[in-house]
Amino acid sequence: MILHEFKTETNNNVYIINADFLTCDFKRMQDEYKENKRILWKTGTKGNKGCKVGDIIYFYYFNLPSATSKLERRILLKGTVCEETKKMEEGKVYRDDRKTIVDAFAINNLQTIELNDYKKFNRESLMLHYNFPARWGNVMILYEDKKQLYYDIEDSIANNKNGDFDDLIKYFEAPCFFQDILHPNKDPLSFYRRSNNLKYYEKHHFVPEHTKKYFPGNQKYADIIDNAENFIHLCPYCHRKIHLGTSEEIAFMLEEIYKIKKDFLKEKQINKFVSEDVLLWLKQIYNANVESDD
Repeated sequence: MILHEFKTETNNNVYIINADFLTCDFKRMQDEYKENKRILWKTGTKGNKGCKVGDIIYFYYFNLPSATSKLERRILLKGTVCEETKKMEEGKVYRDDRKTIVDAFAINNLQTIELNDYKKFNRESLMLHYNFPARWGNVMILYEDKKQLYYDIEDSIANNKNGDFDDLIKYFEAPCFFQDILHPNKDPLSFYRRSNNLKYYEKHHFVPEHTKKYFPGNQKYADIIDNAENFIHLCPYCHRKIHLGTSEEIAFMLEEIYKIKKDFLKEKQINKFVSEDVLLWLKQIYNANVESDD
């Protein structure tokens, strides 16, 4: 079967950029975008015919900060090609001293998308629902057999709050939940990760992921665990503390989080699974000497 390239209603192609969160220098991208209103990206794909002005670009990040040991991948940025593919010095693309000539193109109109959905468009979903291979190159064009992905992404953009490129940086650098509670008027207990120039934080399941084993195969309970509202942004110090601190410290942290999350848990009817007081149950779970990286 011969696959044909998918074109939108405006006769533009759609491309997916396979981008590594851990090695993508977000600070440089942010500086370049503020200065030039566009960023440069090399194609890195043999046989690529080259992007043309108006083509749509989705950035598909892998190695995202995750509350699990799995490598989450998710579409987080959308842009438009504003300068078609041409030969450039790699140093001009990545702002270093390399003089290698590469094929690259320019992207503008960057906006963040799907910041609140941790399951939709992940790697498994793309393979299962959108005919994606297990691996692909740096830049991949969408073919007709994958066109539904474009329509689903655009529907999500229309139905969700979206922001500009700076919002993506703020999203990744969201402060620790306990910054003002446990460390008021102090610098964040984190550091800049040298590979991507972002403050390092970790995501934590408030209702621990390992509790799924108490309700095997129950999708409604799994939906509570995997819901974005169940995630808490923590600095490395507080993340270890909520797992390994004293019972009193952990109890206090759980109480503070519960104030914010109790409406979500009530809406999701967690009481159908937990017969006792939910906060008391959580304290028992956390103080049961279960050391995990949820």
